[in-house]
Amino acid sequence: MDLAYLLEETGDYRPFGSLEKNIQGIASDSREVKEGYLFVAYKGLKENGHKFISQAVKNGAVAVIGEEKLDILEIPSSVTYIQVKNPRKALALISSAWFDYPAKKLKVIGVTGTDGKTTTSTLIYEILKQAGKKVGLISTVAAYIGNKVYDTGFHVTSPDPYSLQKFLKEMVERGCEYAIVEVTSHAIDQERIGGIKFWVAVLTNITPEHLDYHKTFDLYQKTKMKLFKNVDLAVLNFDDPSFEAIKQTSDAKKIVSYSLKNREADFFTSNIKIDQNKTTFCVGDGDETCLETTLPGEFNISNTLAAISVARFMDIDWESLRKTLNFFYLPEGRLSEIKEGQDFNIVIDFAHTPNALESVLKFLRNQAKGKLIAVFGSAGERDRKKRPLMGLAASKYADLIVLTEEDPRTEDVDEINNQIEKGIREGVEVVRKTNREEAINYAIGVAEKDDWVGIFGKGHEKTINRDGTEEIPWSDKDVATKAVKNRLNKKPSHESVNFKCYKHIHLTGIKGVAMTSLALCLQDMGIELSGSDTDELFVTDEILSRRKIKWMHGFSENNVSDKVDLVITTGAHGGLNNPECLYAKSKGIPVITHAQALGILAENKETIAVCGVGGKTTTSSMIANMLNSAESKPSFAIGVGEIFPLGVAGRYDEAGKCFVCEADEFAVSPGVDNRPRFSFLNPKILVVTNIEHDHPDIYPKESDVLNIYTDFFKRIPEDGFLVACVDNDNNRKVIKNLEVPIITYGFDSSADWVISDYLVNKQGANFVLTDKNQNKYKLNLKVSGKYNIENATAAFIVGQFYQIETAKLIAGLESFEGTKRRFEKVGETKNGALVYDDYAHHPKEIAAVIKMTKELYPGRRLIAVFQPHTYSRTKALLDDFAQSFNEADKAVFMDIYSSAREVKDPEVSSEILSKKVKQYQKEAYYTHGHAETLAWLTKNSQKGDIILTLGAGDIFYLHEKLVSKKDD
Repeated sequence: MDLAYLLEETGDYRPFGSLEKNIQGIASDSREVKEGYLFVAYKGLKENGHKFISQAVKNGAVAVIGEEKLDILEIPSSVTYIQVKNPRKALALISSAWFDYPAKKLKVIGVTGTDGKTTTSTLIYEILKQAGKKVGLISTVAAYIGNKVYDTGFHVTSPDPYSLQKFLKEMVERGCEYAIVEVTSHAIDQERIGGIKFWVAVLTNITPEHLDYHKTFDLYQKTKMKLFKNVDLAVLNFDDPSFEAIKQTSDAKKIVSYSLKNREADFFTSNIKIDQNKTTFCVGDGDETCLETTLPGEFNISNTLAAISVARFMDIDWESLRKTLNFFYLPEGRLSEIKEGQDFNIVIDFAHTPNALESVLKFLRNQAKGKLIAVFGSAGERDRKKRPLMGLAASKYADLIVLTEEDPRTEDVDEINNQIEKGIREGVEVVRKTNREEAINYAIGVAEKDDWVGIFGKGHEKTINRDGTEEIPWSDKDVATKAVKNRLNKKPSHESVNFKCYKHIHLTGIKGVAMTSLALCLQDMGIELSGSDTDELFVTDEILSRRKIKWMHGFSENNVSDKVDLVITTGAHGGLNNPECLYAKSKGIPVITHAQALGILAENKETIAVCGVGGKTTTSSMIANMLNSAESKPSFAIGVGEIFPLGVAGRYDEAGKCFVCEADEFAVSPGVDNRPRFSFLNPKILVVTNIEHDHPDIYPKESDVLNIYTDFFKRIPEDGFLVACVDNDNNRKVIKNLEVPIITYGFDSSADWVISDYLVNKQGANFVLTDKNQNKYKLNLKVSGKYNIENATAAFIVGQFYQIETAKLIAGLESFEGTKRRFEKVGETKNGALVYDDYAHHPKEIAAVIKMTKELYPGRRLIAVFQPHTYSRTKALLDDFAQSFNEADKAVFMDIYSSAREVKDPEVSSEILSKKVKQYQKEAYYTHGHAETLAWLTKNSQKGDIILTLGAGDIFYLHEKLVSKKDD
């Protein structure tokens, strides 16, 4: 097409070079330029298109349009340059000319507004079709032309000018008389609709939105007003604050208004009745006509009135309108319901502004018999001012708000949600799930009968943008549907793997206690193993060597041999991003996490799981030892170096019925998959020892922890039960309204199994158990402490369920001698101090083990040596840590043992913690690392002292030089 012809309607332009060129195509993206193309360069929000002129020329552009001066551009003389004031407008006008000015051959109806554009546009389209009109539609969801449907792009309401004119051209070719176009403020401001003379302009509403772009609400409103210039009909919302301003500035030949209540409007309503399945109302325009529609909510009556206003202007009769409204259903992603036979309701809606969110939630609140759960976030790199308003709008009606991602682009999701949460009213429960799929799974997982789950912000959209560049395939509908099906079918949320199909499995982080116990189980199944880990000595080195399981030092793709056909990774050392995992995936070798592997081991057995912040390891070890003593051939995988007297922490016996394991609430693979590790378990019997706020890097608030435990407990089957210690406050909160079989235990007299008459000493603990029928059982344990009495009680209840003969049950518990690093007696120092070691790393665990130690050794001086684990936990629980050492005579603090997943936080340290402890007791010391701590203990301990080393890190390395010889 001739270049001069294309430029005819662009107005004032300055050419440099010949206009006698045959243009083969138009592009504003240099990557799309081909030989003979015209390239249009303009300044975008992020990039200046003029920077890409040389690339466009290299790709074959013979002419370029831009706004910058030629002398600062590098354009060959053979390429014509056309300088214009507004390249965006020029692109629209040239695109119109390229497709032979299609808008001039159509009556174009534009629909604009902050909310409701898609519904109103689609409704007008269906009304015109019902009336026999030939019409096309370009909306957020898609373009509808004849019997064809086209995608209109990612996160875009109004397409780029070239695509828009192309759609209009096809409408002309298919004989359309009318074109309906959704029009955004961006499209108006960026001249995307240049070259289009609108016949009718419709306004739904104007509320604050896109202020990141328009800067002020006034400028945003003025941009919208431009659509109402030079039109035959302006349809305005009488109820919207913008009504008078637009009415005064519009030069439309005719202005028609509509209102939900005000009789001064041209079209107004009365006798509104709304329920879940239909809405009825009467419309007054001189006479009164009553209508029925499938559209729910007052906001959709307003949208319907806008469409009716256009239809009546076109003399479409009421009967035709009635037929359309009776059978019209909302466009995709507008209150779209997910129905898979569940006993609660799920809707997906595009609402992403405060006004839209409030309107939809208000409607759902009126429908909900149960709780209303709202899942939403706010888009990154977009209007920040609306974020707290979104939080406020949701908190007016929702019982539970689940904050998540919504196209964060380059912004931090947590920071976006911090801004949303500032607007949320006090008293409304808030849960954060950064990953959108996890958020949807969570909301659907906690929903109960008659609840409503609303998933907002994405609606019909088919992609999600997490890095500012890549559009990743996404569908709220697909994710929600899958979540419901998984819940209804009670399937684990991972793809099942049959370990028997694999000959050689490689484990990253194999020396971790949980990975080692898993390795022992896999070896029992006859599978060849290899592994990798750091080169530091660890408590599992001896066990792995004894079982002849080899491991490599460090992590490298070279560690994954050709024999490996499955890789299992731990959450540490990069988790799923460990180089060995990435290499395996590139070679097509399946990779699963330890949490998934544990779930797979448990699938074919009756699972007995133990959860809680403290006591998981000891309780599950007691249960395993008890079942083993009763010759039940249990399988077990427990995260501890060794269980005494079993000799191993992991075993798999094909003949046994039960599988015993710990159910850990920590993340599957931090930063990659933040689901709780116990998500993959479906226990028949679940023991909960205690629930405390732990892992603040994953669960910022205590309510987050309570919520994930509640969700887990709901998975207990009818023929199983939850064993809960009622001595813990949070346990009582969670089980209060839980509808699953529950058996309680504890020192509290309200328990089903009550502990009494207890005595703890250096040899162990004696106590009496009394059940509901007043049957009494006396037990004598070889391990000491009140918390171990509670742990043994839980194990006893499990044994009762399996009908183990009482004598064997008691014998199994009384033969239990403890585990590695759980109040383990290490030996004596050269100067006669007695050394114990314990894994305790949460304030309440620390306080409990210190208290027990003082009870066992009254009058002896206790030196507690603590190595905090992770900056995030230490910082979040600093005050609790400080008070947990109150009963120690001296408290010594080594540097924080940081996680590989975190960076050093200058706001917290062991030195700061030691100073905090001094507020409660004077004897607190900061000793830095192992060498300095060893020197301090050698100098400051004496015969008769008890040295108690505490922490989940590598503090146990002290024992090598601290203890003269270990007790046998």
